[in-house]
Amino acid sequence: MWLELIANISHDLRTPLAFIYSYTEMMHDFPDGVTPEQSQIIMDETDRLTSLVNDMLDISLLESGVSKLNKRNYNLMESFRNTINCMNELVK
Repeated sequence: MWLELIANISHDLRTPLAFIYSYTEMMHDFPDGVTPEQSQIIMDETDRLTSLVNDMLDISLLESGVSKLNKRNYNLMESFRNTINCMNELVK
């Protein structure tokens, strides 16, 4: 179970890092062609990465018994749409 969790976390961390790196590299190579949408993707992916790291810290606190689980609804379809939109922007 731990190996699967680590593999999932690694994948989830690499995805936003790849977006951030790609857009930053593009901004470096073509500074005059940067659009607000591209800058927004970098900010969104940075937020996503921060959220993933915070989730890992939360898991650690839950497993250590320091914190208790607070359940909430999550819109998975919205998350899928956001990911697809980011990938579509990267392909353009």
